[in-house]
Amino acid sequence: MPTRSSSHTGERAPPPDGRFYSVLADSLTSVQARPDRRDLPLPKRSPRPFLEPPCRRDPTVETFLRAAHKKRPFEVVVAQTAHAPTYTTSSCQLAEAGIATTLIADGAIFAMMARVNKVIVGAHAVMANGGLYASASCHLLAIAAQHHSVPLVVCAGLYKLAPLFPSGPEQYNSLLSPQPLLPYGGVDEEAQRVHVVNPAYDYVPPELVSLLITNIGANHPSYIYRLLQEYYHPDDHDL
Repeated sequence: MPTRSSSHTGERAPPPDGRFYSVLADSLTSVQARPDRRDLPLPKRSPRPFLEPPCRRDPTVETFLRAAHKKRPFEVVVAQTAHAPTYTTSSCQLAEAGIATTLIADGAIFAMMARVNKVIVGAHAVMANGGLYASASCHLLAIAAQHHSVPLVVCAGLYKLAPLFPSGPEQYNSLLSPQPLLPYGGVDEEAQRVHVVNPAYDYVPPELVSLLITNIGANHPSYIYRLLQEYYHPDDHDL
């Protein structure tokens, strides 16, 4: 049966024997003999890459990356969807500009997110609350970036600033042809009954956006109301 310790019975614990002090002395000796790692030089790390989303090719993002590459070297990871071969052209043009570019499938975004330090996307429109209407799959990309604590940077001109608030995911959206997802040729009767939804845009809420870069500078999404007051007349807020 387990015995009750001396601290519960009120008796004093016996003093430690010589083996206790021997082990303690050996531990102190090994710690003092260990070199101080604070004097060791830190290993050099290569700059972590940027991630370009699997959205439609955005000339604003490409121009931003080319201009940034003139100041410092970095690596870009371009995510490509299976039915969008235009991203191959985008990655090739970035590589021709001297930027180290890696092309991955969109299914590897979550696994690759831990290796990048920021995500740079474009936008079809910037709403009045700071949210984005971007190409489809950008919402999933923003959620993955938030999970890994990676900032989401948006490159958009002020002409994309809209004085409207989103009231639903389908109000400003449009559906594209299902041909890229389910080709018409060689489809049997059972496949013809499949309802294919191919939205053109995704809505990204402002809490997932870290920074908005425009042609006048960088702003937080919460600063959008100030930009609306400067560049829109109050009568134009109700279009």
